[in-house]
Amino acid sequence: MSISLRYAPPKGAIGAEFSGKKLNPKESVLEHYKKYIAEQFETTWEELQAGCSYANAGPDMLLVYDETDRYIDHREGDRIQARCPGARLVKTSAYNHQKILVAPELAQAVGKFLEAKR
Repeated sequence: MSISLRYAPPKGAIGAEFSGKKLNPKESVLEHYKKYIAEQFETTWEELQAGCSYANAGPDMLLVYDETDRYIDHREGDRIQARCPGARLVKTSAYNHQKILVAPELAQAVGKFLEAKR
């Protein structure tokens, strides 16, 4: 079994658009970023925008969001979970975008998730 932490792009408001609004990169940089993100999911940018990257993942998906994250809206976790019945959603509320990976709740959630997969 392998674990990967990936940014799950939300439908319609993909990270590249958000990054473009915040950072104002050149169009060529934004296009390169979109291509890179799509390659990570082994799909096309258009399919990512349609929400296909996580469709039907269900019980094989663990979603972790922090309610104080200024960059990624935690409600995206609710939307993804609704599209993937059986997916597990964990929300924290004190770690924001930078500290979520060191949250004790994350370690506990991953441990429980992996234990259930045995």
